[in-house]
Amino acid sequence: MFRNALILSLFFTLPAFAETAKMEISGMTCGGCVKAIKAKVCKIEGLADCKVDVGSMELVSKEGTKIDLKKVEELVKSAGDYAVTKSEVK
Repeated sequence: MFRNALILSLFFTLPAFAETAKMEISGMTCGGCVKAIKAKVCKIEGLADCKVDVGSMELVSKEGTKIDLKKVEELVKSAGDYAVTKSEVK
């Protein structure tokens, strides 16, 4: 009984988890493309980490914050002739 109470109390005191979004981006061909995407997307409030490579991007939110995929897609598009072609959030 004590064990179950301990497990439940630990579960409810854990902080909210962070989200990780992995995306494929079309139209990126060089380091300049990486810089353009970083300049737009990595400034989003609530991000703990933002990694951009040619053709892909990985975003990690701060704990308790969700990643707004629609906003990210709009920012990617506004950075140039780029588009998110695939996205996965965990």
